[in-house]
Amino acid sequence: MKKFIAVLSALSLAAALTLGASAANLGDVNGDGEVNSTDALSVLNYSIGKADKNFNKANADVNGDGEINSTDALKILRVTVNIESFGGSTMTTKAEVISFYNKSLQTSYSKAKAIEASMHDKSVYSVNGVENSYDVEDTVTGVFKDGKDENGLSVTAYGPDSKLTADMISSATVTKNGSGHKVNITIKKEVVDVKDRPVYNKAGAFVFEISADGNVIENYTSGAVTYEGTEIEAYIDGNGRITSMSVNIPYSSELYMKQSLIKTDKTTEKGNYEYKLKFTY
Repeated sequence: MKKFIAVLSALSLAAALTLGASAANLGDVNGDGEVNSTDALSVLNYSIGKADKNFNKANADVNGDGEINSTDALKILRVTVNIESFGGSTMTTKAEVISFYNKSLQTSYSKAKAIEASMHDKSVYSVNGVENSYDVEDTVTGVFKDGKDENGLSVTAYGPDSKLTADMISSATVTKNGSGHKVNITIKKEVVDVKDRPVYNKAGAFVFEISADGNVIENYTSGAVTYEGTEIEAYIDGNGRITSMSVNIPYSSELYMKQSLIKTDKTTEKGNYEYKLKFTY
């Protein structure tokens, strides 16, 4: 029981999201019109003989097995963080999956003691018709104290942002993976002018900053970068924390830089940028 209480307490920190009053009947054991981690804790207290005042038993047996115990408490908590529903089904809509993923990433950043980040950028490019190739790999590890590494960088500097929304996504699925889940997300194709900033990839992945010829994107006079469809795969444990994830970014670009009144350099590139993260808690 002590172990379960510890797990419940850890999950409660991630359970800021509550269900609205329209769904707050089953699971709403304290009658405040919401289903949240407070209800889960009340059910747990009841199961060990410490019923809270105004405890509503009719709303407590959320799995319908005729008993009120720690299983019901855990189910309520999992519902509050969008891991499952009271009907027993897992997340089915893109909005549900994205909400679960974003919250898991935020929780992971707040709890991580260390992150290992590895990248592999591989492409074929040409400058004024002369073709070449680019293949670079690197791995860095950040160890955090009070949310900062030894260089003062925040935990979030090591990974993607957590601001994806359903309308930025072409597909999003979640499947059971042991006691946790695996999330797969594909970001919609995004074509971005050199004078603009990407929206979808900035919200949930990484942006194309420097061409293989060494110039930053903003230095080109015209052209565009195409994000073909960024793929995210994240493994999330039973506490709602990401243990490992990968962000795979296939891209292409056609860029022009006017050097003088009569000369314009053309750079094209097609490649794939892969970024992997491993979290330590």
